[in-house]
Amino acid sequence: MVFTSLIAVCGFCVVVLSEFQPARDFGVLLSFTLVIALICDMFLLPSMIIVLRRFLLGSGHASGDGGPSPAPGPSDPR
Repeated sequence: MVFTSLIAVCGFCVVVLSEFQPARDFGVLLSFTLVIALICDMFLLPSMIIVLRRFLLGSGHASGDGGPSPAPGPSDPR
């Protein structure tokens, strides 16, 4: 993921050397967008997954692993 994004950024940075101004602007904006997307993939996405996992599973699980709760035993008065 990291190398692919960096290679794409370098590829679009070559467009910055163009004499055609719209192509140059496109290369700068696309390279900037790819760098921001890579940063978000590396830092924002993992934290969002953790928060959403907690939100979707609810706070009732003591173990937090999302597995089924144990069946009540003979000493459990449920």
